[in-house]
Amino acid sequence: MWICSSYRPGGNAFALPRSFPCPTEGICGFKVIRNNGMPASGPALDAYRRMAYYGKPLTFHSGILYDGVPSSEFFRPVAFESMLRVPHLRFCLAHISWPWCDECLAVLGKIRDSSWRLSDARTGEMNRDVPSMYIDTTPGPRSIWRKDALQKIYMTHFKDALKDRLMFGTDNNVRNYSVQHCRKFQKFDDALFGEMGLAAAQVDSYYRKAMESFLFG
Repeated sequence: MWICSSYRPGGNAFALPRSFPCPTEGICGFKVIRNNGMPASGPALDAYRRMAYYGKPLTFHSGILYDGVPSSEFFRPVAFESMLRVPHLRFCLAHISWPWCDECLAVLGKIRDSSWRLSDARTGEMNRDVPSMYIDTTPGPRSIWRKDALQKIYMTHFKDALKDRLMFGTDNNVRNYSVQHCRKFQKFDDALFGEMGLAAAQVDSYYRKAMESFLFG
């Protein structure tokens, strides 16, 4: 389900359906594109907490949005640190947050590290309330930028942090699904993975396991 907040001068910053959907209605997850406010401002946090309560994943548009209005401050990866205030949420930043891909990786590192930073002072047990962050590779970044981002992931320590957290994306939709569009980026990624010598398990994680983990926990 999409929750899209479009720019309207003087309009409501974040509108929710009157009857927020429950899991029995067949909704697998949500996507939010919010170009007129910070991700967690207004009533948004309450909505995200309800998604987390029902175990539904949430994908955010992240990275520049060609929308004709000044909105980039709302889509910078650091703006999504506020998801630390939503226990148990599974959320994803789309497009590797292009052109802020390095910042996106840094935010993921911070979110994952927070499980230990916020651990129980008495027992040392890590905090299991911390949300889980994922990244998808929907373009966004193409050719040289995409290669740069994927190399920084798989050729640095982030390959471990992103195990089952990085997933292939296309921006296709079921009403007008373009196999050719999907194959174009899949072939590019496959060729790059071959150059980097990725193991079969890493490729499987990218195309399958990460998505399963994101959708179903």
